[in-house]
Amino acid sequence: WTPINEEPVMGNEDYDGTWPQMDGYTYGVQTIYTQGTSEPAFAMPIDHNPDLPCEQPWDFLVTGSVHTISVPASAGANVYGEPLVEGDWIGVFYIDDNGDEVCGGAGMVNELGAAVVTAYGDDPLTPEKDGFDVGERFIWRMHVCNTWTEYPAGGNYDMTKPNQGYFATFGLSALTSLEVIVYQYYSFTTGWHSISIYITLFDTDVAV
Repeated sequence: WTPINEEPVMGNEDYDGTWPQMDGYTYGVQTIYTQGTSEPAFAMPIDHNPDLPCEQPWDFLVTGSVHTISVPASAGANVYGEPLVEGDWIGVFYIDDNGDEVCGGAGMVNELGAAVVTAYGDDPLTPEKDGFDVGERFIWRMHVCNTWTEYPAGGNYDMTKPNQGYFATFGLSALTSLEVIVYQYYSFTTGWHSISIYITLFDTDVAV
């Protein structure tokens, strides 16, 4: 924590009167009793740097089986039309033994608006599933740093690359687009011919 002014740490101010501000904040600490409250005990100026890099939002296991996915700037990765910017993150997810989506690799967007995502395969030396199976589909997510918000995403693949949307050991894929999607999966049995969805569509002109 770095002081942003010459004010003493001890004091009786709640905040510096201009909160929020881009160059820093001053926080007041107050003791709460069972009946009533105390006066603020002290104020602590804290430096806030909006240019600090965003922390990696997902944990994943690095294994010896990798699949490299290029997300070039030309793919135009975006959230409802707003392009991802430097410091945002793009991740790929697999389904674990419990049926949950788990991050299997991620990449940070660079200053050019591009990213390289490395997906990691399952470690055969561990009993649990901790990475992608060969042939498993990539599930995409985007993370916007300045709002710390995560979005499900879907992409189109460059068909000139050796691989597309499924994990391969030492595979190579590239995206031609990446944007927010909301999806719902169905399993059909013989004889079914209609579905009901809980998703409200922006555009009702859809095809299956």
